[in-house]
Amino acid sequence: MRFRDQLYPLLKDPVDPVLLDQLLRRELDSRSASAAALHLTGIPEECREPPGELRRLEAQLEAELQEARSRNGAVLQALQGAPQGAPQGTALSLLVDNRRLSQELQQAQDRLQALRLQLDRLQDARDEASSRVSNQQRATQLLQTELQDSRALLQDRDSTIQTLQSRLRQSQTEAAPGATELEKLRTRLLQMEATLRSAMGRLSSLLEEREDQVRKLKETLRRHQGDEPGESGDASVTKTHTSILAERDRGNREQTHVFPPSVVSSQQEEISKWKSRAQKLKLKTRLDPEKPPSPRTPSKRPPALGQFLGSPKKLDSPKSRFFDAGSSSDVLSRTYRRKFFDNSRLGAVRVSLMTDDDLLCVPDAALDSEKDWCPLSPSQQDMCKTQ
Repeated sequence: MRFRDQLYPLLKDPVDPVLLDQLLRRELDSRSASAAALHLTGIPEECREPPGELRRLEAQLEAELQEARSRNGAVLQALQGAPQGAPQGTALSLLVDNRRLSQELQQAQDRLQALRLQLDRLQDARDEASSRVSNQQRATQLLQTELQDSRALLQDRDSTIQTLQSRLRQSQTEAAPGATELEKLRTRLLQMEATLRSAMGRLSSLLEEREDQVRKLKETLRRHQGDEPGESGDASVTKTHTSILAERDRGNREQTHVFPPSVVSSQQEEISKWKSRAQKLKLKTRLDPEKPPSPRTPSKRPPALGQFLGSPKKLDSPKSRFFDAGSSSDVLSRTYRRKFFDNSRLGAVRVSLMTDDDLLCVPDAALDSEKDWCPLSPSQQDMCKTQ
């Protein structure tokens, strides 16, 4: 039972073959030692007959008993056949001999009884040893059967473990190329990210430098426009315009050198993909009003109609519309067009207002097509006409 109690927990999943093998070997050694220590197998054969010494003593006592009986019979015959006038000494000696022989006979009978009791005890011991030997044999057979079952179970477990190990090695060998390829792709992606980050940094610094140059050119142009009227101002404007176009062409060439067309196209595809995803998500959010919105900062809302009407602001005033136009001069140029150079849109390059991602999305053809950011003055247009 103790062996079974130790064996059953080890047969549960997961099976540890090392502990199971140790337990089976230890139990096999103990069973072999217990079977080798049994020396009671020969006891039934030894105890079936009395030992030789007991048989010899029993024969000796039987002989002494027969001799004593013969002596007693002879004495009795002598006493019965003795005459009446026989001497008393002879009768007395016969009585003494008879008493001595009777005592010896009694002692021999006691010894014979003791030997019989000892023989009975030996018989009982032999029967008990026989029963113990039979019990040990049955227990040994049961243990051998359990040991064979355990060995068969252990062999099945070993075969299962070997099969699983072979499958594991096969799966590891099959998965090794995929892991190596994934690691290579990951390393390549990290290198590309580092390259793009460095290129973005260089492009950002280049754009900042170009913005500074454009701002300086705008200031220079405005100063020249304020100091030199007439044709000299138009010439300076033309020169400044040419320098700005040259700077823009150089910036485009540097941008093309930093970002090859393949990289720009791939980035444009990636950006368009993410923009389409964002639009789809926005449309899905609009079509699903039951979904609770995520917590965010409340947006600005216009004042109520009553508050707006109660304010002292003059409504529908042309003066207010004129000043509400902001920094743009579209209203002024549309309503009050004059024959002078309008520099309100000079230098309003979209590059300064665009982020890096938006700049990458704009193709070079679109940048080249936008040539109306610095319009020519009416006087210059008149001067450029063919005579």
